[in-house]
Amino acid sequence: MALLGLYGVVSYLVSQRTREVAVRLAVGARPAQVVRRVFHDGMRLALIGLAVGLVVAVPLTALVRSEVQGIAPVQPIPVLIGALLLLIATAGASLVPASRATRIDPATTLRQD
Repeated sequence: MALLGLYGVVSYLVSQRTREVAVRLAVGARPAQVVRRVFHDGMRLALIGLAVGLVVAVPLTALVRSEVQGIAPVQPIPVLIGALLLLIATAGASLVPASRATRIDPATTLRQD
């Protein structure tokens, strides 16, 4: 569920940048440069979110474990697998709409509004 939500949010944010992509293409940026820029922006947000999430999750797990019986301690392998899946979803959510946006005609996009 989290992967679908993450994909949806990042994909929406990238689609909101269609006008920016059109301007970059119109002034001479290569499509690969634009895709790389959007990818880096999406991954930066994901890495910041993962870092904050891990910093907050470890102490909260310890707090909950002390209050509730039967809570397992933090296990690194499932946490790393989850983080990797979130990064893969973010990569896909950044690359697919960005590559789609580079195939549009900048003049048509800039004429809209």
